[in-house]
Amino acid sequence: MSDGHWTKEEFIRRLYDVGPEDGHPDSCGRCRAEWESLLDRRNRVLSADAPVSQDFLLRQRRAILARLGEPRPGFRVRLLPAMSAVLLILVAMTVFRPLPREMATDVSQDTQLYQEAVTLASGTAPSAMEPLQSLFEVDQ
Repeated sequence: MSDGHWTKEEFIRRLYDVGPEDGHPDSCGRCRAEWESLLDRRNRVLSADAPVSQDFLLRQRRAILARLGEPRPGFRVRLLPAMSAVLLILVAMTVFRPLPREMATDVSQDTQLYQEAVTLASGTAPSAMEPLQSLFEVDQ
């Protein structure tokens, strides 16, 4: 309730029998007028008998029967959208694929790497490693 009067939401909830049942519209003139207006509009909508002409129904039935008699599209026609999507994806993957990058070969860096690898493989260790290696030596 806002300012003691029902809101539109409360009127609608009451209209569907899920709203407040405090009897406020009975005691408030403004809310009673709104409630009666809403009930009147609901009754007019429910009682409105929209006549449908027989001619309209006949045309509608003929249109439905005509569509039922048409041949259904073939298997290929139904697959056309899916195949177009696959083709579009393949074209996009072909056009927008990343180009292979050329490897920059710097001979001096490669030479230095190979020299370090040979030094490590030859087994020469720095002198600072000798005390640690003596801890793990096994007498034979």
